Amino acid sequence: MRAAFHSPEVKTLATRGVAGLLCAGACCAWLFACGTSSSPPTTQDAGATAEAGVSLPLATEPAWLTLTGARQASLPGEVATTGQYFTTGEACAQCHLSYQGPDGDACRDAKGNDVSPTMLARASIESLAARDPFYLATFARERVGRSQKANATVDVACSTCHAPSGTAEAPLVGGSVSFASMVSGTLPLDSLSRDGIGCTLCHQIPADGLGTDATFGGKITIGAERAIFGPHQNPVPSPMKFFVNYVPTYGGHMMTSELCATCHVVRTPLIDEAGVPTGTWFLEQGTYLEWQNSDYAAKGTTCQTCHMPRVDEDNVMIETRIAHPPAVSGVTVNPRVPFGRHTAPGGNSYMLHVMGENTAWVGTGATKAQLELQAQRTDAQLAKAVTLDIKSVDRAAGVATALVHLSNATGHKFPTGYPSRRAWLHVTARGSDGTALFESGRPDAFGRIVTRDNRLVDRPSVFEPHHDVIEDDSQVQIYEAVSQDQKGVLVTRLLDAASYAKDNRLTPIGFSSAYPGAGPTLPFGTSGDANFGAEDTVTYRFSVPDAALTLEVELLYESISPRAFDALLTAPTDTSRAFFDMAKKRPPTPVKIASARKTF
Repeated sequence: MRAAFHSPEVKTLATRGVAGLLCAGACCAWLFACGTSSSPPTTQDAGATAEAGVSLPLATEPAWLTLTGARQASLPGEVATTGQYFTTGEACAQCHLSYQGPDGDACRDAKGNDVSPTMLARASIESLAARDPFYLATFARERVGRSQKANATVDVACSTCHAPSGTAEAPLVGGSVSFASMVSGTLPLDSLSRDGIGCTLCHQIPADGLGTDATFGGKITIGAERAIFGPHQNPVPSPMKFFVNYVPTYGGHMMTSELCATCHVVRTPLIDEAGVPTGTWFLEQGTYLEWQNSDYAAKGTTCQTCHMPRVDEDNVMIETRIAHPPAVSGVTVNPRVPFGRHTAPGGNSYMLHVMGENTAWVGTGATKAQLELQAQRTDAQLAKAVTLDIKSVDRAAGVATALVHLSNATGHKFPTGYPSRRAWLHVTARGSDGTALFESGRPDAFGRIVTRDNRLVDRPSVFEPHHDVIEDDSQVQIYEAVSQDQKGVLVTRLLDAASYAKDNRLTPIGFSSAYPGAGPTLPFGTSGDANFGAEDTVTYRFSVPDAALTLEVELLYESISPRAFDALLTAPTDTSRAFFDMAKKRPPTPVKIASARKTF
């Protein structure tokens, strides 16, 4: 028997309200094939693009540094909790932990490093999905000024994927998951909610419907048989059955991207002032859909290949016992392959640093050292995401022309995921004495892009358009997704968003506009740039003296852009003020992903 716990259709398969011209073919066919209730995309204007030649404001310190008002109290700490279908990770740690002893090692790689799932996963963004201060600040702001009915929709939209165990368990206990219960609730259901993407959540997801609209957006179906799926044939059932009352079960789907698609295809409903969904849906996140339309999918390179690696730090295949059951069980588990390291590095090292410095507020059992190590793994993952080079530099009649080339090395868009993320090119031409003669994309101490004379390129009311050619240092090539409402007004609250005003994130290799269902993930705002796609070549032209010059290029990345900070500042809450306090101690400076340098 299988009991279904389907969350309301708030976060399922997504479509963007982009130009009908782009979606008239493949996109609409995809919508009808999936049987969704989404309205067809409608034509929107391009939003408020930044204009060349406009006088830019002077960059002063951001207002969030000195914001006064109440602060959200620390979150309740982790509590070992067992519900009807889920349990927190402490129960799993009884057996799935690092062990060295006379009967052999468990959860150790060839060098003896701890690769236990429970230890590695506890410091991951997934494990802390419901405790992330930026997520909670964004959640709180999404609710400001909305009706009670609208906020019920917000609560579901913001908790289904970040607190899936609580969301699925709630109907069984007559409870509910809300913003208030997540930040201050003390019931067992609240503890399960704050467990984030826990062990018994992922490993109880069955294969049924994976990779389809039936399961996108956190719509999971949990079986009453308490099956814990794993990638190994013929598991020994007795220890797990005895200690935690789960049944280890072979499930090959645990190694597929379709499993990840459950929470990495997210669409949010545009709601009206009364909180009623309008029928228009916004693709907040389409990482799995991007992967489907790539060479990675064609070659069978799954999400787990990169984000749950089966090799150690030296690229050696891990073979170890996956558990060390207590002696009372009388069971010895043999070494197994594959063994995935549950580090799940993504693209958000900034928040790992922030949470590491604020473990008491976050309420996590992960230590600062563990979170810092996970941040390092994340930056190492980011360093493999894009290749960068200076293709050529020519000089004639006092003007230099430089071609800067990027290539996406990931199996999805770069950057992908939540639309607060962005990457940009920082290009500097220096004279023989080191003086900057031209500079585009300079970051300041708060992660904002400024000109050489400290003028703000980043402004909340406009966005920088996509560039093929840059001829002024106030122009910057920024790879990002920027959302707008149905009137073309830029918005940052997800349930206000109807479409993208800009989406020039690099597509994955092999991405094709002719791929069935490609419509919702097509780039937007890049027309006229024939060399844009999985690769991009940006031309820079600037005046130069007749002397030696050095060109320096960096690709910089932020998981939380200044636009996201400005959004929280428009309607401050206790939670956003608490987050700002953390950001004040660690400003959101960018991560350098790649660089190149050439003297000519």
